[in-house]
Amino acid sequence: HHQKVIKERAKFLQTCACFQRFNLTVVQKYAMLFQTRVFDRGQLVMEAGKMSKHMYFIEEGECSVVQLIRQEEVNTRMPPNPQTGGLRPVPIPSRHHPSHRQEIAILTSKDAMGEVSVLN
Repeated sequence: HHQKVIKERAKFLQTCACFQRFNLTVVQKYAMLFQTRVFDRGQLVMEAGKMSKHMYFIEEGECSVVQLIRQEEVNTRMPPNPQTGGLRPVPIPSRHHPSHRQEIAILTSKDAMGEVSVLN
């Protein structure tokens, strides 16, 4: 069963841009090191500017990349409504200063995020 999981994981990794230049043997070695993690909708995976020891590859589903915007910047940085092509800001409770999130990208299957140096 373990070998089957490794082969399936390697097959998936070969479809990801950062592994396409490697042969199957090399990709299978990486596949043995990886673990599958499932995240709940809305769950924070990582934060910009914070050190990460992980690299994430999206096998299925979507991951939103969001930027925090302080309340006083919302009117100048965000479109007035979603019909202008922007996304509606979502309030984030904070004791220090009210903030909103603006979705700046959506990652989907075969996209990667995280610390690339873990692949070295």
